[in-house]
Amino acid sequence: EANPYYFRGTHKLRHITYKLIPSRDRLLTLLQTGDVELWPAVHQSSLIPVKALSKLQTDVHPGIYYSHLDFNVTRPLVSDVRVRQAIRYALNRKEMSEKISHGYSIVQESMISPVLPFAPKDIPFFDYNPDRARQLLEDAGWKVGPGGMRVKNGQMLTLQFPYYTGVSTADETVELIRQE
Repeated sequence: EANPYYFRGTHKLRHITYKLIPSRDRLLTLLQTGDVELWPAVHQSSLIPVKALSKLQTDVHPGIYYSHLDFNVTRPLVSDVRVRQAIRYALNRKEMSEKISHGYSIVQESMISPVLPFAPKDIPFFDYNPDRARQLLEDAGWKVGPGGMRVKNGQMLTLQFPYYTGVSTADETVELIRQE
């Protein structure tokens, strides 16, 4: 209910009802039928169908959340910075961003969103460069072995990639990384 003692006077809204909707598909349906009037943080995977609803106004702004890969640098396979750099060069992050978020994301080097005023501006960008990735792996001693797999001292370069499932962007990201 509206606060009758609010210092700026009477509110235009008398009350607001909050609904917890656990499914994005259900929330989209409720928006279409008019049973819900606001979705304050639309997920990237739902943005295109939400924008297609003619009776809704959508404002799209970059957020502060980001996707990233973290490496346990104490593990021998990724302790060499050249291997981590090779992985970064081997991933076409701009294409992945386009496929996953349909152009509604910013590919960045910092964990601080570039829309924030205190975001660093001087971090060099790593563009997709598979030739550079291959050269870095060669320089680090990872040679192409049987089946095209990289091998060093008899050990194959394989990475464990734990992630949470059931989130469409995470699932899509893992599949795109696997394809690279």
